[in-house]
Amino acid sequence: MINKTDKFIAMKDNIIDVNSYNIEEEINLKIKKIIIIKILNGMLEINNLQKITKLEEFIEIDKDVIMNENTKQILNDMDNDISKYFEKAKIGYYRKTAPAYQLNIIRGLLNSIGYKIDRFPKIKMVNGKKYHEIKYSISKNNI
Repeated sequence: MINKTDKFIAMKDNIIDVNSYNIEEEINLKIKKIIIIKILNGMLEINNLQKITKLEEFIEIDKDVIMNENTKQILNDMDNDISKYFEKAKIGYYRKTAPAYQLNIIRGLLNSIGYKIDRFPKIKMVNGKKYHEIKYSISKNNI
């Protein structure tokens, strides 16, 4: 029960205790999401795919969109923002020689804010031949 002397902020359907509420953490989380969306939109735009406004809109994106030189360049271009708001060691930023470097960085960025990128193998039939594809989608981590 809420005591009349306690200070609270009503945000949509939630009531938040002002004493334990950390606005700086929330602002940093929003900034991190914007940085990640900017990186993802750079990848999507280069591949003539529709941009996203929410992380959850990154659905069934082909592996080749993530794993290419353009994505490396986007990550390099965003280096200052990544350095400022993320702990590079925690997101695996220093493993630039790893074969799946781009995917590892994106996975680390997402994990740092409670999201994950899932891999979905798909089989496609073209002229009676089977082709294996790998698609990726982002979702909220439910841990």
